[in-house]
Amino acid sequence: MAEILQRYRDWQPTAYDPCGYCAEDDQLNWFVIPLIQTRDSGPLDRSNFKVATEWLENCKGLEEEVDWTIYRFNHWGPGWFEIILVKPGTEAQSIAEEIKKKVLDYPVLDEEDYSNTSYEEYLESWENYGRNEFVYALISHFDLSDIARDLVEDAPHEEVDKFFTELDISSGEYWDTDSGVHINIDGALREMDRSDMAKFIKHLRSLMVGG
Repeated sequence: MAEILQRYRDWQPTAYDPCGYCAEDDQLNWFVIPLIQTRDSGPLDRSNFKVATEWLENCKGLEEEVDWTIYRFNHWGPGWFEIILVKPGTEAQSIAEEIKKKVLDYPVLDEEDYSNTSYEEYLESWENYGRNEFVYALISHFDLSDIARDLVEDAPHEEVDKFFTELDISSGEYWDTDSGVHINIDGALREMDRSDMAKFIKHLRSLMVGG
């Protein structure tokens, strides 16, 4: 009978790496769960990896008799890899086989966790770079005057956030997770016209007067 899972001795991170990459000798025969997490992983991979480890936590992974482990190694491509190895003939192997069957049928192990992970990454991306990109996209797209430009650049963060999230983006998606998190700034701009921008600038002026 063909094995459902691949043994680590036959597994390689990429076609340019050797099989059983950096493994301990006694783990070459262990099975690999077909889930990978790297430095560049998006919400789907991170969520699935987290959920898989939660499903395995009731096994002996944290006791002396280890039957599963997270195996991490540095890599020339994405910086590092994390995979999950399970010991043959254990409860962990049964869980790993069930995980593979699930992801082959549907790629998300837990919809709620995936949704939460995606939203958390969106918020982090918005805070780190998205808000600034949106502000400068507005300035460039509408070719704002110097005075209007200064108002938008100096706008309180909460006002920029509110303006973005209240736009009626036709797709209904303010971000997507096809490859990491992509904030849909172009989609927002397509739904706007100069009157929308004028209202926002007028609102920012009223805040200055009120202050």
